[in-house]
Amino acid sequence: MCDAAVIVVSATMIGDYYRGPARAKWLAMISTVVSLSAAVFLGLGSLLGDAFGWRGAVAVSLLFVPAMLFFTWEPAPDATGGGDDAPLAKYLWLTALCTCFGAVLFYTLVLQQGLGLAALGTLDPGRIGLLTAVASLGNPIGKLVFVG
Repeated sequence: MCDAAVIVVSATMIGDYYRGPARAKWLAMISTVVSLSAAVFLGLGSLLGDAFGWRGAVAVSLLFVPAMLFFTWEPAPDATGGGDDAPLAKYLWLTALCTCFGAVLFYTLVLQQGLGLAALGTLDPGRIGLLTAVASLGNPIGKLVFVG
């Protein structure tokens, strides 16, 4: 749930901060960063969880709060009252529906991998996190293959 909220807020902030090609670039960057960070943070989280329990893994996320406070700002109001996005508002329901469908497909796999690995006999949280991190590398590799 938190991951989904972070992605939605990030996309919204990018929509507020940028227009035109700069917006398209940063929105595309979200999917790349999410894919790569999934591998990194799943692996890191599993190591921290193995060493300190779930509280240790969650506590590390608090380190990002100062960075968020430093690198975000309130954008200037849009004087046009909607700018170039006004015609897109009628497609919001379709975007929401596609996003929900894609999120269910994506998160079902991520959330069930640990249970699947446990059913196969892998019970060590560090190993489960490492295997999940390796599996999540398929997203950025697939993007590179598709783009290339």
